[in-house]
Amino acid sequence: MMSATAQDQQELTDLLRGLGTRLDRIDARLGSVEGRLDRVDTRFEKLEEKVGRIGNDIAELKGRISQLPSTIQLLGFVLAVLAISGAVRVFTP
Repeated sequence: MMSATAQDQQELTDLLRGLGTRLDRIDARLGSVEGRLDRVDTRFEKLEEKVGRIGNDIAELKGRISQLPSTIQLLGFVLAVLAISGAVRVFTP
């Protein structure tokens, strides 16, 4: 069996300290990333609300557009007005 020498123990202690320092840095960076992710999440929630409102507006516009007369209906109306005005012109002295 090998026994650890004082130098080996010191190297191990230094290595563990180095790892602890690195883990502290990683923890700080993760904290920063978590904060940013929270802000991104909040922005996505706001965006989701806006998209929902836009979807409702589009649905309303589709409903209004479906109520508009078609081209054939408009053409029929114009022809009817012309026919009535022609009849009025013919039958009035």
